[in-house]
Amino acid sequence: MKLFIYFSFLSSIVLSVSSVSARPEIVDAILPEVKQQGQNGYLNCSVINLNPSSTVLQWVKQTTPSGTPLLISSNEKIHVNDVVEGHSKYYVKKTVYNNKEQYQLEIRALTENDAGSYTCMIRLANQNYLQWPKKLGLLTVLSKQMRELRYPYCLNVNPASGSLDQIKVYNEYDLNKQDDQR
Repeated sequence: MKLFIYFSFLSSIVLSVSSVSARPEIVDAILPEVKQQGQNGYLNCSVINLNPSSTVLQWVKQTTPSGTPLLISSNEKIHVNDVVEGHSKYYVKKTVYNNKEQYQLEIRALTENDAGSYTCMIRLANQNYLQWPKKLGLLTVLSKQMRELRYPYCLNVNPASGSLDQIKVYNEYDLNKQDDQR
């Protein structure tokens, strides 16, 4: 009987240590978002093992390649006071399903300035910034001129800035020519 109690006690310690020590991680890619000016943009960050007492999920925007990043949110708290149409420019919605938590960053009333790289990161207490789990999401905002194109087009997006580097517009002749070559 004493042996059974000892093993029960030992297994409960092992289980509690393993559940506490599970490292938080970002489990899914943040899909790029392409939206038109004036629309709302959404970036999703799915995480597991987030311990509220020692971790914080942050959304950060890289404003310039070498500049200081803009801290948008910590968990669901917004740090940027920009207001559009009577509402905060940024909003974070947290949803929980199974063992995942999803933090969706909503950017309202998009302008070209909103285009760029957004990083979802998990700030870990007593850890160096370089060791924090992070994933990058890209937001591309199409200008009014892009909406007026009548033909299919291909966009090349610069991953560092989220801006459009090249636009290839296919007219009817180009599309027919491609079909003939197949």
